[in-house]
Amino acid sequence: MLAVAIDTLRYSKKLQAAGVSPQQADAQAEALSEAVRDAIATKSDVSDLRNELKHDIAELRAEMKHEIAELRAEVKHDIAELRAEMKQEIALLRTEIKDIQVTMLKWIIPLMLAQAAAVVSLVHMH
Repeated sequence: MLAVAIDTLRYSKKLQAAGVSPQQADAQAEALSEAVRDAIATKSDVSDLRNELKHDIAELRAEMKHEIAELRAEVKHDIAELRAEMKQEIALLRTEIKDIQVTMLKWIIPLMLAQAAAVVSLVHMH
């Protein structure tokens, strides 16, 4: 602890000069000395607190790094799942488009043949 220089004898004598009894003056001087001594932080106290804070900050930093790593892994996993889903959806859409193309060709080719036959018939009629 820091040695606080309080002249308790001088303080007590001033109190006595002001009319305080010697016992009360001595008790007040001692109480003041103890209160000041207990209330003032020493270099050691500040150093200990600094070390505790550094330790707490290091722990917090480690926890944050761990949580960030976990979140990063979760996000990567979610992105991979989303990519897989998107690939499936794209493949399904491609299949649907091909099916629609085949269906359209099934309708268009006969219509074109019928139209060509009608044109040929009209040409032969004239």
